[in-house]
Amino acid sequence: MKERFQLTLSSKRLLADASLAVLLVGLDLIVSWDTARPDAPASPWIAPAYLALGYVALLWRRRFPVLVLAVLIVHSMLAFVLVPGLVPTLGIWLAFYTVASHCSRRTAVLGLIAVLAPTALNVMDEVKQAPQGAEGSYMITSATLGVMFDLVIFGIGRWVRWSRSMRSLVAELAADQAISMERQRVARELHDIVAHSVSLMVLQAGAAVQSIDRDNAAARQAMLQVADLGQLAVIELRRLLGLLETPIADEPEDRRAGTIASIPALVGHVQSAGATIDLTLEGKPRLVDPSVDHSGYRIAQEAITNAVKYGDLTQPISVAVRWSSSGVEIAEKNRIQASLQGVKSSEPNPGRGVIGMRERARAVGGTFDSHRSGTEFEVKAWLPVRPEGDLGRPDVGQEVHLELRGGNATENSKGS
Repeated sequence: MKERFQLTLSSKRLLADASLAVLLVGLDLIVSWDTARPDAPASPWIAPAYLALGYVALLWRRRFPVLVLAVLIVHSMLAFVLVPGLVPTLGIWLAFYTVASHCSRRTAVLGLIAVLAPTALNVMDEVKQAPQGAEGSYMITSATLGVMFDLVIFGIGRWVRWSRSMRSLVAELAADQAISMERQRVARELHDIVAHSVSLMVLQAGAAVQSIDRDNAAARQAMLQVADLGQLAVIELRRLLGLLETPIADEPEDRRAGTIASIPALVGHVQSAGATIDLTLEGKPRLVDPSVDHSGYRIAQEAITNAVKYGDLTQPISVAVRWSSSGVEIAEKNRIQASLQGVKSSEPNPGRGVIGMRERARAVGGTFDSHRSGTEFEVKAWLPVRPEGDLGRPDVGQEVHLELRGGNATENSKGS
């Protein structure tokens, strides 16, 4: 397909150059052919044939710009001898423009010097044909116009080349910026996953310290979980650092993150570390885009991680996932640590965590709000769902309330 496209593009360019060459032949015959000269060829077809024969080289001007310019310069200079009265000019200008707009500055300057040769011959011919006594004015006029046109074409060609280079540079900078933004996003992914794992490790280590004297088995189990979490964090670090070296699009989205449906498993994982979480699932699960599923899970993960890091763990953390026909709301509420309750801020930790949650929600067309109310901190994210159906899960149409407290779970369900 790519080769066919390139072939079609080359054919279109060849047709355009052929049409342009025919047009220049006609214009040059009108502008540059003096049929009234006494030394002009007797046959009226000699000049058009000679002009068309030389302008055939324009078909290769894009591929061999310097060679085509050289051919047309020789063609123009020979016309003064072979076809008196014919001054091929427009073809040289087009070939010179191609050199100036496609080649290096040094090559373009050499081309300008070369183009001055036929210009000088044209000036000499104009002086030769000038009336007696007017040779000086004819020479000044023809030389000024010839050099001016050569310089204008040189300037236009160099400006086109500069504009093309600027567009290419802007495209490269935009690509570099996109890569930089993508790497920043991956860095936030790294922060989310590793911070979550490290927070759980801190909880497990604390639980092990508290139970080491009275329950060695529980302490040993807690330390084993710390080891597992540490290994998981290292694996996630290696995987995400690997993503920084390869295009992120190479790896499917569903292999890089959890989904909204796996939020209960996330809650259970944190609860197994000793935290107390009240999880509420309400409404009818709907079909969502993969990016929405990914963002919902990451928002819940970041909210829970922040609650573990900055919240008062003597009080339960409240997490809710509420489905509706238009979207899904993910809410988290926790009591702020006593040491942070005196901080005058709407957010106990207005850092990358809250910023990341807000960016994730906005990126998929949702909304995000975080605020502090007294000693409690609450975040709410609303994400859009697809209107054309649901997931068809067994819990569709049921409202489920789970309370996960220190290893015990109770479930209450009622029809919606």
